Formats: sequence, structure tokens, C-alpha cells
Amino acid sequence: MSGFFVCLVPPSSPGSPEVKKVGKNYIELAWEPPTNDGGSKITGYIVEKKPVGSDTWTKATPYMVLDNNVTVSDLPENGEFEFRVKAVNRSGEGEPSSTTGRVKITEYPSKLTCIVCFSSLSIA
Repeated sequence: MSGFFVCLVPPSSPGSPEVKKVGKNYIELAWEPPTNDGGSKITGYIVEKKPVGSDTWTKATPYMVLDNNVTVSDLPENGEFEFRVKAVNRSGEGEPSSTTGRVKITEYPSKLTCIVCFSSLSIA
């Protein structure tokens, strides 16, 4: 009797999370799935955060994220964080993505208005 073995390994890292929106106490992130699922379907993602100046990564959500986007809430206003993502399959967690870089959690205006006054401008 002959057979074969299927070796499952953790998935490769997902794409770097992109900041889609930042609010007073939340951030919306999205990322590309990993290019290699490790031989098993991706079952979810672990989103992690790290305060700027710290070396410790912690889970940004209390649950595994099932899609490739998330809103992380309950963040302190004016806090500064980095975020990263790990893909998970039956074999376990893969390597983390690259980080978002430093993100300040604050309300940004939805529209920026630029007003230019030309009353004192003279063109020769």
C-alpha cells in the first residue's frame, strides 16, 4: 500500500496593513491575504498593536478576524501605535506582516478646505 503525506505549515505573512480611516478612538485597517496558505485554508487573522516606544505586541482585538479588514476600537485618543497582522491556518500562526508604521489615533477632518486670498497679490 502506498500513500502520501501532506505537510501543513503555517501560512506566509499577509500584506502590510493599510490604514483606511482613523477616528477619535478607532482605526480601520485592510490588508492583502498571504501569497502562500501553507497547504491549508486561512482560518483567520490575528491583528496586533504596539504602542510607539514599546517592544511588546498585544492582540488588538479579542477575537480572530475572519476577513482581511478590521476596525480596532477602544484605542486611547492621541495614542500612537503600530499595527501588524498574522494569518492563521490549521497548522498555526504565520509570520507577522510588516507594520503600518506609526499611527496617531485622533479625529481628522473629513474635508480640508484651503482658502487662498489674492487681494494683496499683484502681477507685473
